[in-house]
Amino acid sequence: ALPPHNRIDFFHFLAIFIIAQILGFLSNVPGGIGVFDLIFLTLLGGAYSSDKIIGALLVYRIAYFFIPLLVAFTIFTIYHLFIRKDNTKITGIENIIFSQFPNFLSVIISLSGIILIFSGFFPFKSDLITKVEVIFPFLSLETSHFIGAAVGTTLLFLAYYIQNRFELAYFLSIIFLGFSVALSIVKEFHLFFIAFLTLTFIGTIPTKKYFYRKSGFLSEKPSIKKILTIGLIILIGIYLGIFSYKETEFFSKISWKFSNTLLGIFFAFAILAILNVIVAKKNYKEEPNIEPSEIENSPTDTDLKNCINLSSTTDAYLALLGDKEIIFDDSKNSFIMFGKSGHSFVAMGDPIGDEKTFGSCIWKFYNHCKTNKKETVFYEINKNYLNYYLDVGLSFLKIGEFAQVHLENFTLDGSDAKPLRHAFNRVEKEGYAFEVIPVEKVPEILDDLESISNEWLQDKNAKEKGFSLGKFTKEYLLNFPVGVIKKDNKILAFGNLLETSNKEEISLDLMRYRNDAVHGTMDYFFICVMNYGKENGFKKFNLGMAPLAGIEDNTASFWNKIERAIFSHGEHFYNFKGLRSFKDKFNPQWESRYIAYSGPFNLPNILKDVTLLISGGIRGLISKK
Repeated sequence: ALPPHNRIDFFHFLAIFIIAQILGFLSNVPGGIGVFDLIFLTLLGGAYSSDKIIGALLVYRIAYFFIPLLVAFTIFTIYHLFIRKDNTKITGIENIIFSQFPNFLSVIISLSGIILIFSGFFPFKSDLITKVEVIFPFLSLETSHFIGAAVGTTLLFLAYYIQNRFELAYFLSIIFLGFSVALSIVKEFHLFFIAFLTLTFIGTIPTKKYFYRKSGFLSEKPSIKKILTIGLIILIGIYLGIFSYKETEFFSKISWKFSNTLLGIFFAFAILAILNVIVAKKNYKEEPNIEPSEIENSPTDTDLKNCINLSSTTDAYLALLGDKEIIFDDSKNSFIMFGKSGHSFVAMGDPIGDEKTFGSCIWKFYNHCKTNKKETVFYEINKNYLNYYLDVGLSFLKIGEFAQVHLENFTLDGSDAKPLRHAFNRVEKEGYAFEVIPVEKVPEILDDLESISNEWLQDKNAKEKGFSLGKFTKEYLLNFPVGVIKKDNKILAFGNLLETSNKEEISLDLMRYRNDAVHGTMDYFFICVMNYGKENGFKKFNLGMAPLAGIEDNTASFWNKIERAIFSHGEHFYNFKGLRSFKDKFNPQWESRYIAYSGPFNLPNILKDVTLLISGGIRGLISKK
């Protein structure tokens, strides 16, 4: 795009280009905007005038960023409207990639708003408006500036809510984009801009499923940075408009155009401000005197149990421990349980309840963390909902693997099961027997269970853990049936059984045994519970996490390399390999588990907060009392 110059050859230019790219990348500014351009203006200023350099940079930006984005948007629209008919076959990777489409759509809608605002400051003459004015007297050249500016400003604000996945923002964007297409035709825009606005309108229509937040619209106000950006766009439009009229009789030619355009912008700002005041007053009436750190909608036992009954994972029952706070989705069909540690709010696992509301529940928790100026952390999440965490801009780190046994395939027959069969028979020959105590009879054995738990804890090097695991309290155990191992009618081991309502999963939570229990009692216990689950129609047995397991040797992540080293050489602190080996003998299926977190440069502090939360504080790491 630069004209030839005898003092600048291609390799001279290439050196400048590489320097500008590197410095733009190091600046962390998207696309290196400003940094990249300033380097070119500085290093090429002796050979070219600034207007030629700026013109070439604009061509570069359009060719390298805008056109590929437009092509991708077109392909996406065609793919979803005409090619991809069966969305049930979309893979996990496709789902994660497509879930980021609202971010691109936000950019496209912002550009549509910019086009409409700028059109009010640029000179044009439309014969079509004159003809349409006969049918619609209100649509004159003056009012078209007003309408265009108002619609454009509204689209700039809607882009923020589109990025935040609000369903109402989707419908409003469809309406205002429809207005923009009609206005672009009536004002006789350049064919390129008409095509762009039309494509944006059509491309937005098939994306409704990505906008899952059904409430709270306008309760999240755009940041000061967003409002300042919109203000800067308007100022640039004014400057370019004045610049384009500099050779004319300025005030007589453009005063009415500028005044109507600015009136449209102020009108859009005023309407949005009034709506914000209405929403703020409504929230104040509904939730008076609420401190920032308080949960917005406190749960009831009924709400909590309804969500637990909807869950397909036994981890949901950890909400009954009483050591976590609960935040519900606005519909109260799902919740997130979390603990407070240091500068972080740490959620235990994925949301619990109706999967359709998980996205909005994650946003609710994320905004709660922001309100309280805390880092957002999700601990032990699986890959099924990674797209929702990406939506709010969280980073990920693999922290281990999770084991599940598919009970329909579980058997003690065959050569592969010989070690388990041998362990089971050996313990059974000692006179041990397995029994499930129904939940209503658990109070009768609570004292025995407490005695076993206290004896078990005496042999451990740290106090009882919490948060991600069950812990012994009588109130907690009274919620579940309890599996026990007996000999001569004496209880030698116990574990409370967690069972999902839909028979999807069963697991052992709290596992304790007496010192005089024979070696292999825990193997026997697991086998008995798996047989019990299989007989009662459960699909999977949850064996739980193996921390730091499954981290690849050749991973590129620095933190994953640290994790791998701890897994390989950290047996003095925790039996990482032994735990993995113990669970492996049951032939489970392993799935990756992650931590999702905000503040990508604050990971060491976040890991410290999570560790202290799970262990019960610093004393919990070094003491059993």
